[in-house]
Amino acid sequence: MVQLFENMVENETSIQLYSQYMEVNSVSQNALERYKRLTNGIFLNEVMRIIDPNPKVERLYNSEKDDHMLRVQNFSILNRHLRAFYQEDLQQLILMPLPNVAILGQDPLTEAAVEELRRLLLLLLGCAVQCENKETFIQQIQSLDIETQAAIAICIQQVTQDPRAVLPLQWEELVEAEGAELQLVFSSMAKQVQSLLAQRDTHLERIAELCQERETHGDSTQTQLGGHLDDPPQSLALQLADSKAKLRRLKQQLEDKGDQILDCKQEIQTMEDQLKKLQKENRSLQNEVRGMRTLRDELDCARERAARTEQLQVELQSCKHRLRSLELTRTQLKEQQHLCAALQETKSLLEEQLADSRARCSSIRELEKDNLLLRQRIMDVEAERDTERQRVDELLEMNMSLEADLRQRSTSKGGGSPPNVAIHQRFLQSELDSDEEPCQLIDQKPLSVEVGEASTLRLLGAEQENAELRRRLEELQAQQEADSPDAKDELACLEVEHQKTLREVQNLKNENGTLKQRLEELLREFQHLQEKRKEEGVKKLGREKEKEEEEGEAVRGVQGSESSRGEGEGWVRLMEEREKRGEIIGARREAGVGEEGLHVQVGKGEVCDEEIQSKWRGEAEGGQKELEKQEKEPKMEDAGSEAVKRPVEDNAETAETHQDACSPSGPDLALLTSRLQEAQEEADRQAKSAQELRSKLGEQSRKTWETEQKLVLVEAELQRLKKAGESLMEARRHIEVLQSEGLNMEEELCRLRSQAELHRMQTTVIATLEGERAALERDRDTLRSTVDALRAAQRKTDQLELTIQTLRAELERQGRSLETSRRREEQLEAELHEAALEAESLVRARDQALLEASRLEQEKDVCQSELDGERKEGRQREREAARLRQQLESTTLALEHSNQRACALDAEHRRVCQQLTESKELSARLQDLEKKLSSRLSSMEGVKQQLQEQHAEALAKISSLSQDLSSEQSSAQKLAAEVDNLKQKLQRSEAELRATTDSLKRSQEKAESLSQQLNTSESPPVSNSELSHKSKMPHLDQSPEAGRELALCMTRRHTTGESERLLSERVLELEKERAVAAARQEALQMRLSQSQEACEHLKEQLEALRRHSLSLQDSCTSLQTLNTQLQVEQASLNSQHATVLARCSESEARCAALEAESKVWAREREESVSRMEALRRDHERMTALQQQQEVELEELLEKYSQLRAGYRSLEGQHRELEGRYKEHLDRKTQLEEEEREIKLERQKMEAEAQRTLERERELERLRDDNER
Repeated sequence: MVQLFENMVENETSIQLYSQYMEVNSVSQNALERYKRLTNGIFLNEVMRIIDPNPKVERLYNSEKDDHMLRVQNFSILNRHLRAFYQEDLQQLILMPLPNVAILGQDPLTEAAVEELRRLLLLLLGCAVQCENKETFIQQIQSLDIETQAAIAICIQQVTQDPRAVLPLQWEELVEAEGAELQLVFSSMAKQVQSLLAQRDTHLERIAELCQERETHGDSTQTQLGGHLDDPPQSLALQLADSKAKLRRLKQQLEDKGDQILDCKQEIQTMEDQLKKLQKENRSLQNEVRGMRTLRDELDCARERAARTEQLQVELQSCKHRLRSLELTRTQLKEQQHLCAALQETKSLLEEQLADSRARCSSIRELEKDNLLLRQRIMDVEAERDTERQRVDELLEMNMSLEADLRQRSTSKGGGSPPNVAIHQRFLQSELDSDEEPCQLIDQKPLSVEVGEASTLRLLGAEQENAELRRRLEELQAQQEADSPDAKDELACLEVEHQKTLREVQNLKNENGTLKQRLEELLREFQHLQEKRKEEGVKKLGREKEKEEEEGEAVRGVQGSESSRGEGEGWVRLMEEREKRGEIIGARREAGVGEEGLHVQVGKGEVCDEEIQSKWRGEAEGGQKELEKQEKEPKMEDAGSEAVKRPVEDNAETAETHQDACSPSGPDLALLTSRLQEAQEEADRQAKSAQELRSKLGEQSRKTWETEQKLVLVEAELQRLKKAGESLMEARRHIEVLQSEGLNMEEELCRLRSQAELHRMQTTVIATLEGERAALERDRDTLRSTVDALRAAQRKTDQLELTIQTLRAELERQGRSLETSRRREEQLEAELHEAALEAESLVRARDQALLEASRLEQEKDVCQSELDGERKEGRQREREAARLRQQLESTTLALEHSNQRACALDAEHRRVCQQLTESKELSARLQDLEKKLSSRLSSMEGVKQQLQEQHAEALAKISSLSQDLSSEQSSAQKLAAEVDNLKQKLQRSEAELRATTDSLKRSQEKAESLSQQLNTSESPPVSNSELSHKSKMPHLDQSPEAGRELALCMTRRHTTGESERLLSERVLELEKERAVAAARQEALQMRLSQSQEACEHLKEQLEALRRHSLSLQDSCTSLQTLNTQLQVEQASLNSQHATVLARCSESEARCAALEAESKVWAREREESVSRMEALRRDHERMTALQQQQEVELEELLEKYSQLRAGYRSLEGQHRELEGRYKEHLDRKTQLEEEEREIKLERQKMEAEAQRTLERERELERLRDDNER
């Protein structure tokens, strides 16, 4: 933080500042100077002026002589600047207590000052992060290391996000906040207000105490300087009266404030009620606005319908003309009227069936596809039919030519026999029947079947469109309920029109049903007539055959078809009747073909619409639909073949009926043809109406298609957005997976690196162990000596630490006692100073009270003269008595307080004298302790130098060992291969080692440990590593006997010189044995390449050596830190000793001054006692008057409180009445609105009744017209 602000100030003002951090544990002069620079106040003010370049112009004070008053002024300027910046620029209120400038200015080197400085830096950091130049500060923060960035981020959160520290004054942000945040903010505000009230109360109490002390001190000084006052009782009475008047005034003000608070609360309640009412009105207005929007939409729909009225009128006129022209539909109209009731009954059934029809829609779509395939098959069959017709025509021509040839032959033969003629006629009849069969096949279906199929197809299409439209309407209502009211209206209109079309289709269906019934009746009559005509035809054929035999010779000259048809007139009539029947059948065929063509065209249009819709809907589902189509095609082909077979069979049956019907001829044929023509005309009309309905349905389908296009676009956009969101989610998941994989890879890399480093270290360790072995043997003895020396030094340091801790405890205790004595002396000085200030303030307050009393007397006189002039003199006397009584009370209180103060000062003086004697004794003890400490420190410095030398030697040895370890890296690879073979030979070497140890134990007891270590050092690497490990780390030895023997050896080496001689001899012997062991070792080195266990032991030894070196380094550093701490403590003790001596001298001087002051206070006390007696007499006289006035005043106050309570109750009743009155008004307005709505509804109902009457009249008129 400090570096951040220093860099910013250096960039702005180009002043050379420090660029290093202030370390906490550092005691360097640079850090101290930097801390003093911070506590000076100028640097932080410069930082604040960089943050806020437009402050109020205030001069900074540069304290070159370290003046604490100038520092206080600088910090106070900084506090004002911070408060103004937070409140004016950032719109925030600082709730945390501002830094105490007195502590920062007077005692900057204390812990409290450091805490205050930390708070000040936190506030500065909050300003820096939220100011206009915050980007530069953030860049400076990002340039620091990560730990400091994290610490600075935590500090920023403490300042900016903690509601207990800073409260935002922009209430809009608080309104947008959540309930938990608001609760936290208000709880922190309540706690802050409570703390402020507590501080206010404590400060007020302190001010009152200071004022009383000042008054008492001012009275004492005034009596000491000027003898006695002119009229102290009068001034005290005035003061007491004024204080009581002020108290009453304050009570009255408090009551007024309470009334104002209650009024404000009531106003707040009324405002809240008004706010609630306004909210309700706002909601009602919003609902009305929504209703108006719906009404506006309805109005638009009504306008559109009104625009369509002209077209509807034209259509109505055309319908009227049609009704007038359609006389035959009167019976149908009556039937339809009867059917309306049945339709209303069946409406519920149809609604139930609608749900089933929705489920069938999917199957119907498949059936439509099958229907399309069947229609294609029908087209193919029609093409085949045309080809068959051509063939039939060719066969007819051939037949006619053959008939002509036969007739020529028969004529050439001369008459022929009747049987031949009958055979010929049968042949011709069969040929004619075969000629009529393709005609009957061409017809395929009768007109009733075709009309029924067309009506069922139209109904199925209408039901399908109805289900599709309802589904789309539901989707549109769900998706565009709030966004597109126009689309809703369009869909509603489309639904209404669709319902109309459904009704028309239902009517058409009923009409088709009636037509079917009539056609079936006609067919039955026609069949009956045909049966009659067959019988008559048989009779006529017999007659015609006879006539033909008689007139055959006369008619043989006819060419082509005449010769083939017969020779008589009967045969010509028969041919004419057949031609008529052929024309009727052709007309019916043409009508049926037209119906089929129209139906195919409509089906093709529907197919096109469905194809367009499918293109817009399901481009993404195209593949699936194609697969489903491929799967369904064979099924559809099978169904189509079956459907084709069925109508062919039906057509065959109808052909037989027509063949039977066409055979006879008679006078009733014209009647039948007329009926058929009427039926054909009715069918044409029905076809026209169906075409009109289809055109309307096409328009509706076009509109629905447009809406579907919009919906499809919206759905495509939604799908695209969903796909984009899913892709983003997948990308995010992929990124998270990649991050996790990256982390795993990083962990794996770290693990592999650690394994590689371990492997590398293993190789280096194995390589360096061979060279290190000899060096370890050389350094073993030296390390032993150093370890013993370090142990001794450690023991000495432990002893020194204990002594230092005891000395610290004594010094802390003595410092505390000195600090308490110093604080007591300072408190005494402060109390004396405060007493003087209180005396001065009391004198000033007395003068002011006299002036205020005179002013108040004048005001009261004026008021009393206005109110009651007669009681003026009595009230003045009462005031004078009250003043005298108050003066008496104040004087008694002042005397008592001064007596208590004098007694307390005497006791304090005695206590201070005792503390001075104790402090002198403590100073003597401190001098003795300083001498002892100086001697101990000198001894510790010598020990420290020795330890430093030993540490340097140990470091040199460690460096040499590290070099030896690096040299043995090459030989470790060879040792790794020989470790396996060495396992078996190690057991043998261990047995040999045991034998050698037994032989050595028989030698001198003094050198047993050394000989064992030497023998084991020359033994295989396993024992050598164990012994070296034991020599370097004696506290980790595995055998306690070797440790004891080593300790005995070391003690004897230091005690006697004879042991050294014996040891030298033993060393020579051991060197010889070492040579023998070296030979053995050379043999064992060949086996060492197979010993993996030895390598592991060597690795452990290397790690132990490293740990030991690190422990030595740590011990050295700890010794250095202890040395530095001791130096610091010595310096602090010296400074404390000097300060204690200075304070002792100061306390002696203060004691002399206090003794003089105590004498003066004794004199003042005697004078005050004499005054007290005089004042008591006056006080006794004035108490009675005061009691009377207090009783009267209390009565008046009670009356006033009763009146105020009555006034408040009346106000509450008034408010309740106002609320009830407003409620009644609201109810009245609601009732009026309801009456208006009821009137409007009545008017609407009357208008609807009139419309219904007009419609009924119009229907009656239309019925009359139809009947006419």
